[in-house]
Amino acid sequence: MKINLSPSLIRQYAVVITVNLGVVTTGMSLAWPSPILVKLRNETETPLSRPITEEEGSWIVSGGFLVAVFGNLLGGMLLDAIGRKYCFLLLCLPKFLTSMLFIFATEVWMLILGRVVIATADSFLFMVAPIYASEIASKEHRGSLGTFMQIFSTLGIVVTLSVGPYLSYKAFNIVLASAIAVSTLPVLCLPDSPFYLYSKGAL
Repeated sequence: MKINLSPSLIRQYAVVITVNLGVVTTGMSLAWPSPILVKLRNETETPLSRPITEEEGSWIVSGGFLVAVFGNLLGGMLLDAIGRKYCFLLLCLPKFLTSMLFIFATEVWMLILGRVVIATADSFLFMVAPIYASEIASKEHRGSLGTFMQIFSTLGIVVTLSVGPYLSYKAFNIVLASAIAVSTLPVLCLPDSPFYLYSKGAL
């Protein structure tokens, strides 16, 4: 079967891949507890004043999932108000600030707060990314382009599970912060989705 790589199709793939680079960082943060909790329980590796307890570890893992639903509620209100592109850029700010909080955290409550914030932002991203991708894609390629979110999310999980155990606590969180920054910058150059622009009379 011959695949026609038209300029339009190449642009669609480029935009969807660029947007889903942010989903890689979501996968990284989803798997974050796996290598990090081991370090937080180790006296020589923890950045905190003492190793965390089992209960504290449970709160670090579960705290974000308890409030992640609010990311979807926030996303529902903002998607049509400011557009898909600016929603994406808006949620990248708390993700980056949270990764910086992880780097300099000295108390357990900082980690719990960070997990709550980043989980809320990630749930928002999981709503924005597929909507943006589906509105950018032509109907013939919407299905294939829609799979990129799962692929890139899984890639982020693989990165964390393969690299995290071999880096120090601080080094891994620096990698996370860098990945968030690098994945955000290209989005500044992207247009908003045609559907949103049309709804605002800008297309």
